[in-house]
Amino acid sequence: MYLTRRPKALFGLSILIVSLVATSLACNLPQRGTPTAIPISPASAAELEQNVLNAAEELEKTGQVELSITEVQITSFIAEQLQAQGDGTFSNPQVILQDGQIQVKGDVQQNGIALPLKANIAVAANQNGTLDYDFVSASIGPFPLPENIINQISAYIESSVDQNISILTGNIFIEEILINDGVMFLKGRTR
Repeated sequence: MYLTRRPKALFGLSILIVSLVATSLACNLPQRGTPTAIPISPASAAELEQNVLNAAEELEKTGQVELSITEVQITSFIAEQLQAQGDGTFSNPQVILQDGQIQVKGDVQQNGIALPLKANIAVAANQNGTLDYDFVSASIGPFPLPENIINQISAYIESSVDQNISILTGNIFIEEILINDGVMFLKGRTR
């Protein structure tokens, strides 16, 4: 009787161990399917604004500045700005910061129809200490955006970012920008 129980107990224990190992391995595999939405929070938008103001003070004191911006902060800030505008043309913003690119997603409303917008933008600091924006891809629904619309969006982004940087941080020379793992890091100095 003792001999017949022991193999069953070992078999049950072996199944339990294999199940635990398989479960832990599965939890560490890359996930497929729909990515989790970036949460929008007024506290994160306010945190971004405060971080920019702190960076502006640091720039004024030392002539050097470093600023980190997270996906949650920038997504929340953009959502707050869109809500304040009340336009409703663009909604549900999501800003993903990965692999040296800013990926912007959201819904575009036109004539009562909502279509998903997706744009991948590579950003780099140029020799003049400003930022260059290069649209790697841009689509609305299943269709790529025409070049003239991409140029309009690019000009809008460039003027908006440059205007906000100059208002919030004064005359800054951007030395470096790194975008990866959900964070955008800017390093600069006074011109």
